[in-house]
Amino acid sequence: HVNFFKNLKLFHTWGDYFFVHAGIDPKKNLEEQTKQDFLWSRSKEFYDKNFKFSKIIVHGHTPEENIINFPYRINIDTGCFFSGKLSLLNPVSDLSAS
Repeated sequence: HVNFFKNLKLFHTWGDYFFVHAGIDPKKNLEEQTKQDFLWSRSKEFYDKNFKFSKIIVHGHTPEENIINFPYRINIDTGCFFSGKLSLLNPVSDLSAS
């Protein structure tokens, strides 16, 4: 298990999408982000509905009642640990229609 956790990727890029646990620091470009940014980000600027970035950031870490789908940020964390609602995103079908 230790080997598994030590080798986990902090993010995954796919086309226009950037998948990450918590988010990013909007003041930095993707190459400048740190492990701390990817795992713990919760800045006011990142959560602003007018946030813009070079990629669409898909993240969790901060539970919401429903999926938050803004043009440059999608939060898929619906608090499964307390709500019992596990959410997911299929970029191929879900986002091509939005």
